[in-house]
Amino acid sequence: MTILLLWKRLVDSGGDTESEANRRPHQNRGILLAGKVLNEIGYPDDYLCEIADIIGDHDTRRLPTTESGKVVRAADYLWRVTLPCLNIYFGKAKPNEAFERMESSALTRPQPFNLDNHALSIGRIELVNTMVHKFGEQCHGLLKDKGYEKELDKILKFYSQEPRINSRA
Repeated sequence: MTILLLWKRLVDSGGDTESEANRRPHQNRGILLAGKVLNEIGYPDDYLCEIADIIGDHDTRRLPTTESGKVVRAADYLWRVTLPCLNIYFGKAKPNEAFERMESSALTRPQPFNLDNHALSIGRIELVNTMVHKFGEQCHGLLKDKGYEKELDKILKFYSQEPRINSRA
C-alpha cells in the first residue's frame, strides 16, 4: 500500500511519471516489498530472482527481459484502465478526462511500450467496463464517438443477461 500511496502522491503533484528517475524508486520499493512478503510466506527461493527481475524492469526497460516480464508489463498497463485505478488516480475526473487519461496511459502507448493485440483487446473492453461502472449512460456517446461501440455493445449485453446458475451443483 505504501508503494501505491507514494506513486499517487507523484501523480497528484503533476510529477513526471514517465521518467526513469521517478519510476526506478517505485520499482526498487516493489522489489524490497516482494522479497519481504515472499520470504514471510515461505515462497521457494528458486523463483525469487526472476520475480525481482520482473519487478525491477516492469516500468523502465524498453523491452521486458523475459516472457514473464512481458505479461507483468501488460498487466501493469491494463491495471490503468480498471475501476480501482480510476477511483484512486482520477476519481474526480469528468468522463472525457477520465477516458483520455486511461486510454493514453495504457492503450495508445508508442512502440516499444504498446500492448500486443490480445492485451489491447482486453484493455479496450476493460476501459469501457470501467467507464460504464463509473459514469453510467452519460459515457455511452463518448465511447461510441471514440470508436468503442463494439466493446460498449459487448459490455451492455453482458450486464443485461439474466444471472446464470450452474445446474451441476
